[in-house]
Amino acid sequence: MTDTAYAIIAQSLRKLLPLERASLFWVWLGRARDVPCLEVLKGVDLKVAKGEMIGVLGHNGAGKTTLLRTLAGIYPADSGSVAVNGDVGALFELGGFGNRHLTGRAFVRKYFLLFEVQKEQRVRLMREVEEFAELGDYFDQKILTYSTGMTARLYFAAATVIEREIYLIDEILSVGDEYFQAKSWSRLRERLAGGAAGILVTHDWSAVLKLCRTARILEDGEIVREGTADEVVRDYLKLPIPEPNGAEIIAEKSFSAVSGAPMHLEFDVVLHKDIEVEVSLSIEHLQFGAGWEIVLLNEYSSVASTRGCYRLRVELDRTPLSAGNYLVNIFLASPADPLTGQRETLHTRSWTYGNGLTMQVTGEERPDLTPFMTRWQQVAS
Repeated sequence: MTDTAYAIIAQSLRKLLPLERASLFWVWLGRARDVPCLEVLKGVDLKVAKGEMIGVLGHNGAGKTTLLRTLAGIYPADSGSVAVNGDVGALFELGGFGNRHLTGRAFVRKYFLLFEVQKEQRVRLMREVEEFAELGDYFDQKILTYSTGMTARLYFAAATVIEREIYLIDEILSVGDEYFQAKSWSRLRERLAGGAAGILVTHDWSAVLKLCRTARILEDGEIVREGTADEVVRDYLKLPIPEPNGAEIIAEKSFSAVSGAPMHLEFDVVLHKDIEVEVSLSIEHLQFGAGWEIVLLNEYSSVASTRGCYRLRVELDRTPLSAGNYLVNIFLASPADPLTGQRETLHTRSWTYGNGLTMQVTGEERPDLTPFMTRWQQVAS
């Protein structure tokens, strides 16, 4: 992939920040260059392809906000380089340039001036901000009279009213009430679905699963892990991969299918002892702003009850999925208890544990979905 295919390229990015109390002392002595500093970013390498949103997970103090500020050009890099190819929207520190004595309308007007919004667009965009924020008469009141949730509505509405090619997002999706959070996700999903790229830095792993196919872990200013979002989240949460409990799923890591053509997915189930085993399978697809949503799911079906290796074959007359990338989850369990309905988990391959399977569907768009049936046959015992 050539450099022009990337929205953001950061190479060996290093950032030092002065220790605040010491810096005032050294500046007073006229020795600002000798101010003791903290190395917040330590040679970070990061590439974001056009049309891709990546997640950067990290605990407080990992350097997430400093990374975004440096990528946005707010902080100059002390060494290394940053190349940004596209119009940037920074969704962090919203309202940081504002004055709480401004009215909501005056704040948005100032925002438009700072970001050089064309004069002929301002009336229309102002109306969109006002409608999205839903502040009513408060839109013409001073921001200092707003609640925290109202302020969040104003800042987010202003920051996202203009479509950008690149978004730099820092924890903003956790602000406001539940209703406004859902509304914010919907708007951001629209922006990203249009082909925008960007970075989401957060400690909220669920947000990464909603928006990102790939992710990184930032720890003490360094990228210590990268991979698919589900695998990175598992490592971030330190979830153990489930061990087989009398039965085991053996499968290739990736399947393939063609939209509208017959679909055949095969994998083995090994029973290590004589136990009754049932299987269920689901296929999920990433919907921006919603996460990995189940698009196909079958009920538990019996596999076998005696030790041996069994081949399970999923068959469809046609693949009822649009072209794209999907996740396949397989679950082995005991039959449901007739009284409680509970099952004992025997083995799982799922993105929630970072050991899921992928499927690439090629071909034409197929918006229609249909149920699918599974059947199995014994290969060896």
